[in-house]
Amino acid sequence: MLWEVARAEIFSANPQAQVSAIILKQWFQTLLLSNEFEPKQEIVLLRLNAASPAAPILPHGVRIRPMLQNDLPTVTALDMAAFGDFWCNTQDALQRAHAQAVHATVAEDDAGIIGYQISKGNPFGAHLARLGVQPEAQGRGVGSALVHELIHKLGSHSSVPLSVNTQGDNAASLALYKKLGFVRTGEYFPVFMYSQKGSR
Repeated sequence: MLWEVARAEIFSANPQAQVSAIILKQWFQTLLLSNEFEPKQEIVLLRLNAASPAAPILPHGVRIRPMLQNDLPTVTALDMAAFGDFWCNTQDALQRAHAQAVHATVAEDDAGIIGYQISKGNPFGAHLARLGVQPEAQGRGVGSALVHELIHKLGSHSSVPLSVNTQGDNAASLALYKKLGFVRTGEYFPVFMYSQKGSR
């Protein structure tokens, strides 16, 4: 009943809208399937399993520093460029994540910010909530350098377990985390999406 009302309001305002949901419980998946939501992909969870990662190696001309409040507009634009419409975060969402972070950094070169990471604390350790690299800078080792710096800052290889999640079909992301010593936990969360027929 709630979805019927919400759907009418959403699509009267924007017929091209897409509604997505991450499934945590089976009953919710059953409910979505019965209301014409369709599977889109899966989110997989990984945990750092390396005994002691190698010291971080910064790409030539790249430096890492703490993320500042006034970096957020640039980080928001980078996030959109790196993740696209479906997975990008708004500036408000990134601002909240930054305020709750246990460690947040940016990577920059002479042209400006080219990557960032935001990590949050949880009862079990820490979670790499977001890692983004400007598309033009991908493949230079910027993401690896940001994660290496995070690992050494948190001491995650010894006392603070570190987790991360990514899309199960994101081969580049999975390869990066594997190289850094992360392994899949076996936990995954399906993502379902709904859009009006004929508006896709």
